[in-house]
Amino acid sequence: MNASEFRRIIEWSPAYDFRTEGAGIHGVEIRFVLVGPQAAIQFLLSTNWQTSGVRAKYAAGRYPRNDGKLTDGHMRNERGLYCAFKPSPADIGYHAREKQYDSQTAQDDCPYLDGAPCYYDGSGLRARHFFDALTDKGDEALWTALREEYDARFVVGVPATVESANFGELLDAVGTAIGEGPS
Repeated sequence: MNASEFRRIIEWSPAYDFRTEGAGIHGVEIRFVLVGPQAAIQFLLSTNWQTSGVRAKYAAGRYPRNDGKLTDGHMRNERGLYCAFKPSPADIGYHAREKQYDSQTAQDDCPYLDGAPCYYDGSGLRARHFFDALTDKGDEALWTALREEYDARFVVGVPATVESANFGELLDAVGTAIGEGPS
């Protein structure tokens, strides 16, 4: 397959503040999609860039916790402090034209496969590698990593390992291993 058989899509989804509707807040998302003949591979980045209203209300970097108190603008973890509004790699996944494992179900009207049904699966845990490619080497390195993911999954057919499997594949394998079979 040559590069001309692929197209690149970058989608921006705006932040939202639905607290008055009983829901929450969420920052801008950027979705990078590499569409090939058999599937589309996506990387989703949650920027944590909030709406102007949220930024104004929490200008000092303080934001509400689940208990209603305000944070100090930072969260603590085992490595010390880090900013709560930092970008977060949210997902690496695929939209395939064909079922990839027994229990996978189709989603109708896939926007990346020209409205055809698709079989989707993804992993937030595996997204860090793609984020690192983008931040360390730029967008061409990300597109290269997405193409490598496409080739490994849909061209070469590298068998999934625990490290490379998406969430649904792992659930399917666990169900088979414990004798419940595909759901």
